[in-house]
Amino acid sequence: MNKAYPKYKTSGVEWLGDVPEHWLPKSIKYIAAVKGRIGFRGYTTDDLVDEGEGALVLGGANLSKNGKIDLNKRTYLSWEKYHESPEIKVIIGDVIFGQRGTCGFPVLIDQMFEPTTINPSLVIIRQKGQESRFLSYWLMSDFITSTIKNYISSTAVPMLSQEQIGNFPIPLPPLPEQQAIAAFLDRETGRIDALIAKKERLLELLAEQRTALISRAVTKGLDASVKLKPSGVEWLGDVPEHWGNIALKWASVRYSGGTPDKSIQEYWEDGTIPWLNSGAVNDDYITEPSAYITKEAFQNSSAKWIPKDALVMALAGQGKTKGMVGQLGFRTTCNQSMAAIVPNEKLNSRMLYWWLTKNYINIRNLAGGEARDGLNLDLLGSIPVPLPPLPEQKAIAVFLDRETAKIDALSAKVTTVIERLKEYRTALISSAVTGKIDVREAV
Repeated sequence: MNKAYPKYKTSGVEWLGDVPEHWLPKSIKYIAAVKGRIGFRGYTTDDLVDEGEGALVLGGANLSKNGKIDLNKRTYLSWEKYHESPEIKVIIGDVIFGQRGTCGFPVLIDQMFEPTTINPSLVIIRQKGQESRFLSYWLMSDFITSTIKNYISSTAVPMLSQEQIGNFPIPLPPLPEQQAIAAFLDRETGRIDALIAKKERLLELLAEQRTALISRAVTKGLDASVKLKPSGVEWLGDVPEHWGNIALKWASVRYSGGTPDKSIQEYWEDGTIPWLNSGAVNDDYITEPSAYITKEAFQNSSAKWIPKDALVMALAGQGKTKGMVGQLGFRTTCNQSMAAIVPNEKLNSRMLYWWLTKNYINIRNLAGGEARDGLNLDLLGSIPVPLPPLPEQKAIAVFLDRETAKIDALSAKVTTVIERLKEYRTALISSAVTGKIDVREAV
């Protein structure tokens, strides 16, 4: 158990409180230079080049919450522009910090792979005679997170000035103590990060297990010994011998909804008719409306009633929404960017839900995948659907509801553990860099 320091003194910063007696509270500007791209040192897209033809340029997208550089997305700047600003050529020991858009998220540069600079959303904090790792951990603390919230401008794009960053307070121990604290945090956060990585991998495996479970059940059924036959349909592959298949248009009614005129405020006040927007499909079983509309709004729009237990699918959306499906837990209406799918007596609604969920990517590809193109009712009608006997459909639906609920519950527990580990990581960093715990003998 880490102990406190023997003596403390007031830091002079209200929200920081007391610090160890021998520490020297300062502002970052007194121990480091804060540099970024300003004025003519900016650049345009014309200055961007292909990999190998210029210097790597880091932006907010390259900053991760765990203090590491994420290089999945790489941008390169011409050598001419790179050499225009020598003061923001990244060197080992620099701390990169977000000042625009992604504010915060410090990253210590502890190794270099190629010539690197920054874009206007970042600054370099470069110090001499101090321990850069201690500075980077201080900038990760919840005290700095609180400071950012107080400093940040109220513009559409969150922004900090270089002056504000320079004015951040820092409680400064002697250099050997900075190094001891940094070494302690390197070790302890490394352990926490490794545990978080294991838990995140477990989440990935659970998601893979869930996907495989759904795919197997809706294409092969629940009897592992059943004989299979070619379905003749690419989406289906081999299916049990006694199954058929059908186009969705022959086993359902499909129609889109409508949105009452939003300029008529009375349509949206004190309404009694539930109405859904496309975001509702983020829930697999929809139990609450997005809004209520009045009878007059319903009568003066193309909104239509959709029965309980029917499905709704998002027809449009550039993000993940297009192609997502949910089942209704109540009678409702919806907007024109959604389709109602009401199965007939051939299909079990819940079985159909699981089939459409399994084919999310295939359905999106009907309308150009990630492109802006939307789905339509004809495309939905063309979707092939497996057709087991109705009692078997019901059994598959019950099985998937039960088994996916177990996986989802386990995933939720793992997610909670990850969140608590991250909270503990932040609390440990904050305690060490503010002197609430004395870790000098813990290294």
